[in-house]
Amino acid sequence: VRGFTLSYQGRVNRGESRDPTGDTRREANTHSLAASARFRSPLRTFRERGEPLRVTLNLRYLDEVQCRIAGIDSACTAFIDQLERDVSLSVDSAVQDFQLGVRLRYLDRRSFVGLRAGSTQFQLNIFGRFLLTSALLSQGGAGR
Repeated sequence: VRGFTLSYQGRVNRGESRDPTGDTRREANTHSLAASARFRSPLRTFRERGEPLRVTLNLRYLDEVQCRIAGIDSACTAFIDQLERDVSLSVDSAVQDFQLGVRLRYLDRRSFVGLRAGSTQFQLNIFGRFLLTSALLSQGGAGR
């Protein structure tokens, strides 16, 4: 392992508002955890000409509830009650001026009001991108 980073972000929101028709309560919790490490690549091309292999794990959790209280003795009736969970694992590296990677992601979204809609997704992304730097651009112009 050549480098390791770990970060956490959390946010808790609570609120209440009042108007002539009743009260509104809001609660939201968000938690994110990210871990990233760099390793020596098992592929020869990446070892000899490229950057170390980077592995990143991201975890995210969000829940939110908003409800209305119409009268003094009324229960709080939710009009927003949702949950989102997101997990992704990515592996990428760069060879000279090209970055190549793969990401696997699980995303789950749920609503607990109305039709109780929700979705669960599994995603596999393969990506590549050119890394243009000022040194690369100046070399391209000097060769003409």
